[in-house]
Amino acid sequence: MAANEREWQWLTCQGRNGWDHPVACPDDMGTEVFNIELVENGLGKKRRGSVLVTIGGDTFQAAIHMYNFLPGQDPTKAELWIVSSDVPSKFLRVPDTNAVQQILSDPQAGNPWVTSFATHHGKLYIAYQSGTNRLHVYDPADNNNTIRRCGLATSVAPTVVDYGSGSYPAVYRAYRIQWKVKQNGLTVRQSQLSPGIGWIPSGTGKGVQVQVGGIIPAEGANFFQVWGSPDALAYYQVSPDIAVSAGAYNDESDPSTWNLNPVAPLEGTDTPFPSCKFLVSDGVHLLGFGAWGPDDGQSVTPRPGRVYFTPAIGTSDTGDDERISNTLEMQGWIDARPNGGGIDRGMAGPMNDRIYVFQSNAIYMLAPTGDPTAPFSRIVLTQQYGAVNNRSIVMAEDEAGQPALYFLDPNDGPRRCGLGRTIDWLGKDVIDLWRKVDLDKASDLVHGFYDAPRKLVFWFLPVVGDTFPTTAIVFDVTKGRSSALGVRYGWTQWYGPLTFALSSVLFSKTLDPVRSNFMEPYIFSQDVPPNGYALLRISDSAPATDAGGAFQSYVQSRAFERGSLLTMKRTIESWVLAKASARTIRQQLSADWDEDIRTAVTNLAAMGNEKRVVRRFDPVDVADWTVMTIMLGEIAPGDALGTGFTLDRWVAGDQLEPGKMG
Repeated sequence: MAANEREWQWLTCQGRNGWDHPVACPDDMGTEVFNIELVENGLGKKRRGSVLVTIGGDTFQAAIHMYNFLPGQDPTKAELWIVSSDVPSKFLRVPDTNAVQQILSDPQAGNPWVTSFATHHGKLYIAYQSGTNRLHVYDPADNNNTIRRCGLATSVAPTVVDYGSGSYPAVYRAYRIQWKVKQNGLTVRQSQLSPGIGWIPSGTGKGVQVQVGGIIPAEGANFFQVWGSPDALAYYQVSPDIAVSAGAYNDESDPSTWNLNPVAPLEGTDTPFPSCKFLVSDGVHLLGFGAWGPDDGQSVTPRPGRVYFTPAIGTSDTGDDERISNTLEMQGWIDARPNGGGIDRGMAGPMNDRIYVFQSNAIYMLAPTGDPTAPFSRIVLTQQYGAVNNRSIVMAEDEAGQPALYFLDPNDGPRRCGLGRTIDWLGKDVIDLWRKVDLDKASDLVHGFYDAPRKLVFWFLPVVGDTFPTTAIVFDVTKGRSSALGVRYGWTQWYGPLTFALSSVLFSKTLDPVRSNFMEPYIFSQDVPPNGYALLRISDSAPATDAGGAFQSYVQSRAFERGSLLTMKRTIESWVLAKASARTIRQQLSADWDEDIRTAVTNLAAMGNEKRVVRRFDPVDVADWTVMTIMLGEIAPGDALGTGFTLDRWVAGDQLEPGKMG
């Protein structure tokens, strides 16, 4: 090194910076971090590649939703669920390597992009627009590959006739019937009582026969029960549970003794859960937000801005997870902000025992009260921020490992809710990318997930001019730094066949019948040759390509002035410290805002058994510059290789030139 040569190092890059001027960008950030995963105390490594995943069985066009359903307590039996882009949409279950199309009691009849799933009490609840005011559910215990309506519809009034010969008293009474579903001798769901029918026996019969009305086979009722009243006011149990196949119950009891029997459920106790847009479970309650409608009498009147919830599991012995209460004593809903100027956008949680409710311009928190008749209270977090859609709300953690709820605000992009009712903005460093997002498409198309093993939050974004998502922004939660100015650092941009993503989910790394406990991201892309649509899995062991499709990866530094902007400099030599890899790497030095661009290539291959190498770039001689930007990686399209790289640091030598600018 010459006597007047100065050492110059770029030691670490902890995320891209799309907010500050390139000269004001901190040394430990970059002006672009493209298809790179951040590393501790280094410049980054080429992002992981993805492999093609083939699913057999029933066919579908593309997966616009994917969900990881765990039917019980055994993760090796996890099921991948898919909502397809077919018209009408198909719902498919993937219990092994084959997809099984599910039978829908009500076909999808609206916007398939707004579909929500929740696992609750061993069942998979599915909120989609069906044209009927009933939530839908897949219950593995049904064992019939059917997505049915929640709860049971109310029967029509029964028919009553005299039967036999005798002197059964001609005393007025009224009858109602109730449908039930029983499994292994236990009632798992039941309907509300039917309308009543009054009857006065002839006085010459043996008794009266109560005949059931019509039944809807798709709803699965296999028993019914008869309730009676001596005055058509208070009803009491008259019969045991009777198999539907019997079709009728012969009653010879005295109505004056019915008040000694169990009293009927309160009116509205077994109201089926209404059709909602968004679902979440806190473990004991199922909650739904947003209303599809219509108001067809199947459930309570749907109302936007309202959150519906089931009673806590175990409240009764006749099933609690598919009903809401609509009695005088308990109404199974709480209003967030009906008709308050915001669009219902999503729901998430629980986090710290709280449920978060999102509109387009507001966030509310539901806190438990301990009161079984009013189990939640509403807390207003903000009426300034909101979410673009439900799929953009991601449960993850912060840099300290504490739970955090990430979401995309229409105006600001990424934000997060933390413990203590805080709402942080972490979108400064990707604000340049967020300003390119097509918000008219975002309400349907944006989606994200949390890669918990690798501590990465992903969002896939449609930019203006594109039909579907094409770009991903990725946040490494371990790199975030909180301050009074928001959360900075941790951001990278991904692009390639992987990021043309219609849906995403974290799922078992293998689709073998026995699932793995190791989880990897699955992405359904619409840009994988030769057919376009394909399911990809991001894998640590995959080549650094997307199913064979190459992608460029590079880091770009801040604009280094190396002293005064009025002083000219000259870069004489540069080196890179990197992980040994059988590949080349390119350096691009851009002087004075690309007025002079010099490139050089070096080989990272080991000469022996070394794990790290120090390699010189040659030639390097850039004179008469005031600011310089460094770019390292695969800069030209032909540089993209299927071999990864890890860059530790960049070192150079420069000199001050005689004289000054101008």
